[in-house]
Amino acid sequence: MVLVAAVLPAAVAMSVAPVMAAPTTTGWTLVPTQNRPVPENQLTADSCTSPTACTAVGFSGPIVTTGHRTLAERWDGHAWKIQKTANPKGATENRLLGVSCWSAHGCMAVGTSAGATNVPRALAERWNGTTWSLLAAKSPRGGSTTVLEGVSCLAVNMCLAVGAHSGATSTVPIAERWNGKGWTAISPALPPHTTFTEFRGVSCASAKACTAVGDTSAGGSVARPLAERWNGKAWKIQPMPGSSAQLNGVSCPSTTACTAVGIVNPTTKPAVLAEHWNGKAWKTQAAIKPAGSTTSFLYSVSCVAATFCTAVGQSTGPPPEPTLAESLTAMGWKIQPTPNPAGATDSYLAGISCLRAVTCRAVGAFFSGATKSTLAEGD
Repeated sequence: MVLVAAVLPAAVAMSVAPVMAAPTTTGWTLVPTQNRPVPENQLTADSCTSPTACTAVGFSGPIVTTGHRTLAERWDGHAWKIQKTANPKGATENRLLGVSCWSAHGCMAVGTSAGATNVPRALAERWNGTTWSLLAAKSPRGGSTTVLEGVSCLAVNMCLAVGAHSGATSTVPIAERWNGKGWTAISPALPPHTTFTEFRGVSCASAKACTAVGDTSAGGSVARPLAERWNGKAWKIQPMPGSSAQLNGVSCPSTTACTAVGIVNPTTKPAVLAEHWNGKAWKTQAAIKPAGSTTSFLYSVSCVAATFCTAVGQSTGPPPEPTLAESLTAMGWKIQPTPNPAGATDSYLAGISCLRAVTCRAVGAFFSGATKSTLAEGD
C-alpha cells in the first residue's frame, strides 16, 4: 500500500503529538493526538458518524519492518484518545489500514498480521462501543501475503472489505463480506492477461451497490486504474479512462455517484488523480497539482454529495514536505491550505471522513527528527 513504507499494556504512558500552528483560512486546524512511547506511530484511516464520534486506526512500534502493533484512537468531540486494540496471539507484525463505523458504538477495522512464519494474513477486528475484538477474516491458502486495505460498513451485519493476495508469480484482488456472524469471500473479477491486480479502497452506497478501486498490470507493464462494482451477487469490471495510474480511495455518496482519487504516473513522476462515476461511466477530473511540488499524492476521499468531496494526501518538493487537501465543488477541484506541525520534515494525511461540507476529520502522520507521530486535522 502506498501509505505504508513502512498494543502496549494499558498502563504504559502515552505522549501527545506536538501541534503548533494557527488555524488556516479554510478552517483546517491541527488537533492533538496521542502516541505510544515508541519511535513510530501513524494513523492510516478514520471514520466519523457524528461530530463527537470518530475512530482512527493505524499501527505503532519501531521504525523497522516488523514489531508493530495495532493502534486505534477515538475522537469524542474534545480529544483523541488511544483505545486498547486486539492483536493475534503470537503475531509479530500487525497493522490496521482501513476502518468504517456504522454507528457511534460500532466500527470495523481491517489490515494485516504476520506471526512467527512471517506470512502476512488478513486481519479484522470490531469495536462494540466498549472493546475491540478479533474476527476471523479470510485468507486464501498459499501465497506469501494477504492484506485487507479498505472496508465499508452500512450496518452491524453488512461490511465489505477489500485488498489483495500475493502468490509466487501473481497478485490478485480479494473481497469478503461480513454478515454479522462471519466473513465470506466473494471473488472479484480478474482483468484478463494481468499478473498484478490490487484493491486499495472500497465504498458501499447500499448492500447492492459497492465500488472497489485499485490498479492492475501485466508483467512489467505500467499500472492501469481499476474499478469494480458489486451488485450484491457478483463483481463487474468498469471501464476506466487513462493509464499509468493507481487509485487509492473511493467514496460513493449515492448508488449513482462515486469519486475516486489516487496517483497518475506512480512510478515516474507521481501527480494527483481524481476520477468520477456518474452512474454510467467514469471520467477523469482535473485534480490540482500543488504549485512548486515535484510530486503529489491523494490517498483518501470523502464525499457528502456527488459534487462535494474532500481528498487528502501529500505534496513533495524542497523540505519540509507538507500535507495536502483538495475540495471538489460544482466549480471543480481546489486546493485547501492545511497546517503542518512545527518542525515537521515530512507530513501526510492518509484518511479523511466528512459528515458535512464543512465538517471533516483527517488523519495521518509526520516525521520530526527520527520520530514518526500521529497527525490529525479538523475543519
